Parts: sequence; C-alpha cells; structure tokens
Amino acid sequence: MDLHHPLPHHHSPWCSFYNSQQPCNVDQLCAVQNDVEQVCAVQNDVEQLCAAQQHVQLCNVDQTEQLLQKKFKKPKLLTIFLSVFLLCLFLYCLRFLVYKIVNKAAFPGASTLPNDETQVYKEFHYDVDRHVLFKQNVQSKHTLVFLKGNGSTAESAVLDLWDYLVHFEGTVIVPEYPGYGQRVAETRSHVKPVHELKQLLQQIDASQSLTLIAYSIGTGVLTEALYQLQCPQTKIQIFLISPFTTTWDVACRLLGFPHSFSKVSRWFRHYSPVERLMKWKIKHPHSKITVLHGERDRLIPSEMSAPLSCISTRIVLPHADHTHPDLFSTATSWLQEHFKHSDPVEK
Repeated sequence: MDLHHPLPHHHSPWCSFYNSQQPCNVDQLCAVQNDVEQVCAVQNDVEQLCAAQQHVQLCNVDQTEQLLQKKFKKPKLLTIFLSVFLLCLFLYCLRFLVYKIVNKAAFPGASTLPNDETQVYKEFHYDVDRHVLFKQNVQSKHTLVFLKGNGSTAESAVLDLWDYLVHFEGTVIVPEYPGYGQRVAETRSHVKPVHELKQLLQQIDASQSLTLIAYSIGTGVLTEALYQLQCPQTKIQIFLISPFTTTWDVACRLLGFPHSFSKVSRWFRHYSPVERLMKWKIKHPHSKITVLHGERDRLIPSEMSAPLSCISTRIVLPHADHTHPDLFSTATSWLQEHFKHSDPVEK
C-alpha cells in the first residue's frame, strides 16, 4: 500500500464537517450539546420511572401476599375450631351412649318386675293409698323402712334383702317411687317421695323402734325427709348404702355439665344427703348411723361418703362396686347383729 496516498474520505457528516474548509459554528455545537443533555435527562427520567414502577410492583406483590395469608388464615382457624367442636360433640354423645348402656345393664327397667314377684306377694302386700309394699306385725315394737335405689321397683328392693326380711318378725315398709313398678304411669318427681315418706314416718307410733335403710338415691329421699321432719321416735337406727354428696356431683361425673343440668332438674338437684345427715345428727346425737360403701363404686365413688366418718360407723368393701351383692349381704349381717339381742315381737 502507498503510504503517501491520501485516505479515502468518509461520508459521515462529522467527517465532512471537520474536513470542510468552512469555519466552526459555535451555535451548532451548543445546540448539539443541549440535545445531548436533554437525551441524558430523558434517560434519567426513564430510569427513575422504571425504578418507581419496579418498586410499585414489589409493593403490590407484598400486599398481595399479605392479603392471601389473611384470607387463608381465617378459614384455617375456623376449620380447627369446627374440628375441635365436632370432636367434643362426638365424645360427649359417645359418653352418654355408654352411660345409657351401662345404666340399662346395671339397673332393671322401670316397668319390669322381678321373676320372683309371686314369691314376694306371698309375704308382702301393696298398699295403693300409701304406695308402699309392706309386711305388718301389729304385735311388734320394731319397724323397718327400706328406701330403694334408682331404676328398681319395690319388689326388687325386697328381694335384695329377702334372706332377712322374709324372716323378720317386725313391720317392713318399702315405698314405691313415682314412675316405677305399680306407679309406672305416674310422672317421676323429686318432691313426692319425700312428702310421702314424711307422712309415713308421722304415722309410725312413737313407741316403735325405728330402723331406716336407704340405698343409693334412696339416701337422698331419706335424709331430706329426716331433715324436714322431727321424728318422735327416740330410738332410730340408720343404715346408708352408697350415699352421695349431691346429685349434681353424681350427674356431672356421669353425664357432663350440659346434659346433667337438664336431667337433674327432675331428680334431686338440690339434695345433699351428706350435708343433711350431718346437720340432722346434731339434733339427734343418740341416733346411731352406719354407712356402707364399695371402694370400686364408679357410679357414686366411696370418697363421697368419707365426710360421714366423723358421725357414723363407716364400712368400705374393697372389692364391691355400686351393685355388688356383698353390699346387701353385709346389710343383712348388720340387721342380724342389730336385732340379735332384741326380740322384734313384743312378749
């Protein structure tokens, strides 16, 4: 290549400007510089706009995520609440069903009579006016009143102590509660049994030696009647089998709070055999009280009768539950020992 040969001219306007023989135009340079500055300013504005737009997009994303979290958080809490509620409802219904099955197995039906009913009525008679099953001996100075438990009839109560009552030469009285046995058509009530027992005790001669036996819910009827009534008899023997603190405590233990509130309103809601008997004992210090309880009793725990230890002779059977036959065999032994040195028949 020839180094002295002139370079070819470019067709660029700048090259043409510098290569031209005309003098430099300052106004044109200033105009070009202004255009460059405007272009740079526009570029800066565009960059700021993009940054602002990106910031707005990030803020919108954060707000959207927060809204989604709140939106899905509430249904989650609601689902947990409903699940816990349904679980509690299921467990409550299951507990009530188990109670019904156990109660049906433990107690005879209200309208059913024992198979030995004919045998009972050979020795006992039913008084329609007083609603009691009784065996009377006018020559005797001893009267025995037996208050039965819940869900049983007067006939089945007699059979529980049959081995002793059939040979007992005194007067035996077993009240029938409304809604059971021959009173099955009547409405169950917590007032009638107490009122009828008060009338019954008032009719017993003051010279009689009175023995009162009560089992389970019958302890509530007996203690409430004694608390409301001043018995004229000075010789009173009381034998309680499975007494309880209050029916409210028993119902809450078995059924739980909501169901127990509706059920106990019909049966002895305000009864407290332990409290009533302790107050009654203060006014009758010479009366003797014996308490019998099964340690394995799940219906009425043996701890409920523990406060009566200070005013009574308390017997606890380690192997017995609420319906164990040994409860009644022990009661029979107590009756035999109680009347061992006294003749039920007046000589």
